[in-house]
Amino acid sequence: MLLLAGLDMDLGPVAHLLVPLTLEEKRTTRLQAIDLLGRVPDTPRREALAELLSGKAIRSKAGFQRSTDLLDHLAEGADDDLLDVAAEKNPVLAVAVEQLRARAAFSRWASEESEQAPVVLPEVEHIALDQPADAARQQLWRILNRLVDDAWDPQGAESREEIAARYLATEQDVEAFIAVAEGRSTGVPAILRKYRLGWLGSFVPSLSVVHLLRLTADEPSTRWRDALSWGEDADADPRAIEAVLRHFNLPIDGAVRDVVWRTGDPVILWPWAWEHLDDLAEGLDSSEKVLRALDILEAFPRLPVDLLPRLARMAVTASPRLRRRVQRLLSVSPAAPILAEPMLKDPSAEVRRSAAEWIAAQAPQRSLDPLRAAYATEEDAATRASMLKAMRACGEDLTELLSPGRLQQEAAEGLEADPAAGPDWLDWDGLPTVRWRDGAPVSSLVIRWWVSLAVIMKDPDGRGLIGLYLSLLDPHDARRLALHLVRAWAARDTAHPSPEQSLAHAQDIGLKRYQYFQRYWTSAAQSDDPEERERARQGLARPLESYVKQIYDEHQGTYLGSAMADKGLMAFAVGADGGELASLTHSYMRSHRNRRPQYEVLIRALRANGQDPALQVLIGVAQRHKMASLQKTARELVDEVAVERGWSAEQLEDRTVPTAGFGSDGLLHLSYGARSFTGRLTADFKIALTGPDGKTRASLPAPRADDDADAVKAAKKQLTASRKEAKNVLSLQSSRLYEAMCVRRGWSPVEWRDLLLAHPLMRHLVTRVIWQLDPADGGESIVFRPTPEGDLLGVDDAVVDLPGQGEITVAHGTIIWPDAVAAWREHLADYEVEPLFDQLSALAPVITPGQQRLTDLRGHMTDAYSVRNVASQRGYRRGGTEDGGWFTEYLRTIPAAGLTVALTFTGAFVSWGNNPCATDSLELRRGTGRRLVALDEVPTPLLAECYADYAALAALGAYDPDWEDRTRLF
Repeated sequence: MLLLAGLDMDLGPVAHLLVPLTLEEKRTTRLQAIDLLGRVPDTPRREALAELLSGKAIRSKAGFQRSTDLLDHLAEGADDDLLDVAAEKNPVLAVAVEQLRARAAFSRWASEESEQAPVVLPEVEHIALDQPADAARQQLWRILNRLVDDAWDPQGAESREEIAARYLATEQDVEAFIAVAEGRSTGVPAILRKYRLGWLGSFVPSLSVVHLLRLTADEPSTRWRDALSWGEDADADPRAIEAVLRHFNLPIDGAVRDVVWRTGDPVILWPWAWEHLDDLAEGLDSSEKVLRALDILEAFPRLPVDLLPRLARMAVTASPRLRRRVQRLLSVSPAAPILAEPMLKDPSAEVRRSAAEWIAAQAPQRSLDPLRAAYATEEDAATRASMLKAMRACGEDLTELLSPGRLQQEAAEGLEADPAAGPDWLDWDGLPTVRWRDGAPVSSLVIRWWVSLAVIMKDPDGRGLIGLYLSLLDPHDARRLALHLVRAWAARDTAHPSPEQSLAHAQDIGLKRYQYFQRYWTSAAQSDDPEERERARQGLARPLESYVKQIYDEHQGTYLGSAMADKGLMAFAVGADGGELASLTHSYMRSHRNRRPQYEVLIRALRANGQDPALQVLIGVAQRHKMASLQKTARELVDEVAVERGWSAEQLEDRTVPTAGFGSDGLLHLSYGARSFTGRLTADFKIALTGPDGKTRASLPAPRADDDADAVKAAKKQLTASRKEAKNVLSLQSSRLYEAMCVRRGWSPVEWRDLLLAHPLMRHLVTRVIWQLDPADGGESIVFRPTPEGDLLGVDDAVVDLPGQGEITVAHGTIIWPDAVAAWREHLADYEVEPLFDQLSALAPVITPGQQRLTDLRGHMTDAYSVRNVASQRGYRRGGTEDGGWFTEYLRTIPAAGLTVALTFTGAFVSWGNNPCATDSLELRRGTGRRLVALDEVPTPLLAECYADYAALAALGAYDPDWEDRTRLF
């Protein structure tokens, strides 16, 4: 290929050699050959291409798969007509050509749309070049003094001044370094020569990109490009970073691109990416960069036309996880079915199935004819199932296709072709018997085939085909079957060894370990290492039973395997009872830690189920799960449900709060048949019961002879479920109302009464909260508190009437008048109301316009454990770790505001013990990135509550002027 490229001549004489190379196994060779086609004269080129397109090479599976780049090239050039001729002679190419034409049609449509609404890029926010380095000077002195203190021995021969000179911890060296950073001097400071750039970036974080570029621009042994990865403005607009590089006469080449692929908020990066679509296309083709590329594309105001063909291919050929994301990106366009329909004829069953799933998600009626035609000739069972799902989504009447007789026939044919279909671990004989809606029995073959299809499709979201199948059954039987299969999957996935197996294992290994320490003591007793001798002594002192018990417990905690290969079985969760599914999911996540893939299966099943209890668990994961990636996925699923129902995410959360079985009268009614019991919520959200005799009791009594046994069982089951749900509601909804206070979320008076005050559980929470109504006409705000009796009281104990229009928010002490704060405290005390949370104490800090960070409580000494405990109690989690497990911040996300709160401190190691530390700063960041938000843009109640969190850390210890010296990293 290199030889051909180097020839200074037209390549017509070698066309018969060059053209076949366009299907070569190695893609780089194929692309080089395609580039050289332009140097072949028209006649020999077209003859050679026509022969290739109609020949055997492209008919093979491998040849067809390699033809994509060539077909794309031909479709865009003068040889486009060859594709139609080849499609007539070569059936293998017919589908590919149709797909090419569809992509071209979609691109033309998108291009016309883009011309009508061109994208306007936001202006560049330039990085200041005259940045002082005062903070960096303090940080540099701090770390250098630490190094000196660690190296200095007061009893040694070397003085501290000599060590300081050796470590460059001198006034001359530090000031020379700062002078270069600020642009007052040039050259390579000695400190940079001695310490690597990454070390300086870690321990002197106040160095900006501008500072670091000045420091490294003249350093031949340091890659100045690394400077772009450090500094507190490293996630600035890449266009601004390019401007800084131009200022310093540094080449831009790939330096900025590398930063874009590693860090930065897509909301900030997208304008640069819009100007560098080739880089984005390269990212889409890279397994390492594709997720980042999609993150950036999701921030675009609309998709660039140049990338649409590539995205169209990914929408049906990528991995399931990527496929879903790309399909969501493309589905915003009403012309998306143009791309999907031709792929229903693709040679690959996986591509056909993906195309059907994509069409089902869009549900365009125009796709019915292509779906009917494809379904009529489809032989792959799983693909037929996906097409059936798509046809139903597009409005097709499936009565004939879903008749019991047709389903029985399909099941028999499918199981005849694969008698072992379905999970080999499932107890088929133990499946519950079920009936059709008309009461006729359903063959066990049909159920087995449905289970087999679900496993083949590997999708825990059963809203399509499996939900459709379950809808054909008796509703009670459908729920019973669905729950049985869901529980079977969970049991398989969490199976542990039997006690007998663990005991046999423990007795064997325990004896060996016991005997090892008997032998080990003989040699260790002679060791000069006291730690080794102590370890051996402790091992010798332990009895055999101790080893056996330890190994038994460890073995009992191991998993025998995983059911992830059969995750499609969870598609049946779509028809399970929502409360039962919620309970199972909650129990699984509590008892089986760090099983991220299984957690995602469960939350997708919750989303598909869609019943209120299931959605509440999903919402809980979205709001406060410790796994950030799982929390993000759950939030996306919650948003999907909200959009489907025409609500905001917050409105969805309001409308799906479980009632725990309580009626509109606020009571839980339980029946034993002959007698009834009533449950009432207590102030701490426990359920107190009263019976026919009027006595209060903590639990249901034992049944009597005249009680209905089934009713007793159902009542006890309902009480257990109600207690769990009530406890969950208290925790989750209290957090929601607190966040609503922080972000100033509002309800209309009608929504507030119907969704909160009238709710049988929420009414017990809203009566412990002070509310504020701002009238629609701009009149004076009304601050009030609901009573358990349903009255609305003002601070003066007078009953208030709310106007029909306005906005109701959770009141906060920073919003109402200071005098009113004191009056409300007295009011709550007089009525002995225990507030759901403190609304009145937090005060907003004094800030200046544009200020992004608070440091006024910096330097309060405490310890790492105390910081962890207080931060955790207030809803924060540990931030990211650096080398060695070092971390310096605790984070709390505020999804409703799109912000992350960061409480920074001097740092601790994840597993190093309780080291001294000091408070540092309070920051609020955009999304989950590191871009700081101006504090005057933050809702005042949120800023006040965050400052209260900051003050709580500071209250752990007094300010120490020597805090920098007392908090050591080493």
